[in-house]
Amino acid sequence: MKKLVAAIALCASLAASAESDGYFMMSVLNPAQLPTQASTIYGVRLSAIYGECFKIYGVDAGLSGYITERMLGVQAGGLNFVGLDQAGVQIGALGNWVNGDSYGLQVGIYNAVNGRAHGLYVSGLSIMEEVYGAQFGVYQYSKYSGGAQIGLVNTSRTADGVQIGLVNWSESLRGVQIGLWNIIEDAPWPQMPFVNWCF
Repeated sequence: MKKLVAAIALCASLAASAESDGYFMMSVLNPAQLPTQASTIYGVRLSAIYGECFKIYGVDAGLSGYITERMLGVQAGGLNFVGLDQAGVQIGALGNWVNGDSYGLQVGIYNAVNGRAHGLYVSGLSIMEEVYGAQFGVYQYSKYSGGAQIGLVNTSRTADGVQIGLVNWSESLRGVQIGLWNIIEDAPWPQMPFVNWCF
C-alpha cells in the first residue's frame, strides 16, 4: 500500500511539473517532452526531433523547434519557428521563420519575417514584410526595405537605402542601386545598367 501511495504521489508531482514553467525542457518529438508545450522556459530547451513550447527566454537547440509566442535569446537548429516575436539570434541550417517582429540576427538557407525585421538577415532566400537593417544573400524580397539589400537579386516594392547586386528591382526607391541591371519603376530613368538612383 505504501508503494502504491508513493507511486501515485510521484506521478502527480511529475504531472504537475510537466504543466509548469521551468528552466529546462527536453523533447524527443512533441508531445513526448517535459514540460508540456504550454510551458515557458527560462533557460534551455533541447529537441531531438521536434519540440514545442509557449515562450523561451534563453537557448533553444535541436533539429526543429516551434515557439508559440516569443523567443528571447539564441535559437539554433535545422528549422526554427517562432509564432509571434523573436529577439536575439536565430541560426537555422535550413531556415528560420518568425510570424511577428524580429530583432537581431537570422542566418539560414531560408529566412522569413512576417512582421518588421530589425537587424541583419543572411540567407540564400530571404522574404520579409518590412526590413530596417540589412539583407545579405542570393535572393532578397521585401515589401519595404529601409537599409541595404546585398545579393545576386534584390527586390523590394518600396525602399529607402541601397541595393547592390547583379539585378536590382524596386517599384519605388529613394536611394541608389548598383549592379549589372537596375530597375526603379518610378524613377526618371526606370532601367539603367551599372548604377541607378532616385531621390
